[in-house]
Amino acid sequence: MLLQEIIQLPVLATQTTITQNMERTTKENEAAAQEAYVRQRINKIAYLYFLSCNPFIV
Repeated sequence: MLLQEIIQLPVLATQTTITQNMERTTKENEAAAQEAYVRQRINKIAYLYFLSCNPFIV
């Protein structure tokens, strides 16, 4: 029984590492998506402000 557990240790460690990497990647993707959304909103507000201040646009 002990031998079987020793053999399975690298597999468990690899599975844990893969799971941790997937969780970190998901968090990074969510953060990047949120950052892109905020940047898009800021650009839209800046563009609308530009339009409201520009007397040459009819």
